[in-house]
Amino acid sequence: MIDLRFSRIKDIEPKTLAHLTELDTLLLNNNNINDLKNGAFANLSKLRLLYLYKNKIENIESRVFNNLTSLEQLYLHFNKIHKLNVEMFQGLTKLERLFLHNNRIRKIPPGTFDSLTSLARLRLDSNLLTCDCDILWLVNVLKKSHNSGEESGQFAAECQFPIEMSGKSLMNMTENDFHCNELRFKEEPNDVTVSFGGSAFFTCKVEGSQNVKTIWTRDNNEIDMSDSRYSMTNDGLMIKSASLKDVGTYECMVKKENVELKSRPAKIILESNAPAGCKCFFS
Repeated sequence: MIDLRFSRIKDIEPKTLAHLTELDTLLLNNNNINDLKNGAFANLSKLRLLYLYKNKIENIESRVFNNLTSLEQLYLHFNKIHKLNVEMFQGLTKLERLFLHNNRIRKIPPGTFDSLTSLARLRLDSNLLTCDCDILWLVNVLKKSHNSGEESGQFAAECQFPIEMSGKSLMNMTENDFHCNELRFKEEPNDVTVSFGGSAFFTCKVEGSQNVKTIWTRDNNEIDMSDSRYSMTNDGLMIKSASLKDVGTYECMVKKENVELKSRPAKIILESNAPAGCKCFFS
């Protein structure tokens, strides 16, 4: 065991600890660590217990823990972590306890905990979790673990947003609480100002977006997506090399089964860069 608590450590340079190949327990809690970089725990394949709580950790690189194949307990609570990467815990098949409470986590990508086949205790409470359809996968994972015989107290996660869900435990929620089958806009397009030849992007994000068909219109006419200047993304419409023919009113239309929604209208405002000294707008 190595005890480095209260040592005012701010950083762990890659491979600094690589010579400690037999290390079983590492105490790094109560320091001033801001970031965890890939390679920080290189060669520590026998490490079982890693204490990193009560630091100032904000950013964790995606593969920093991946070589810790013997790790059983990982303590990351009381930090400033705001993001988890789907690759972050890959390969940690022996991990039994993961504490992430009292951080600033808002979103958790689907599959983040897939490798944790031995996980018996997970704490995600006291974060900033947004409970929308994107986190429904975690509800199903927690319930599956509970139904397989684990005590519900071993898994703690609660909503912070939206306000109407604040304080609700994910363990007590069902798919119906998320209204994922209800089609509604999370974010609608806004007017865009763009120069001649520039690129414009209209945002269109939908709640319950599975099996949804999206159509974009300009002046109530469906846009021909075979035009290479137009490309539809998961969250909007990109228009490249904007010109006068792109000026108009755009709307995002989404369809699911027998339900159809149309976004608020948004315009391209084309800013002329000629003649010199003159700003001319077309909309």
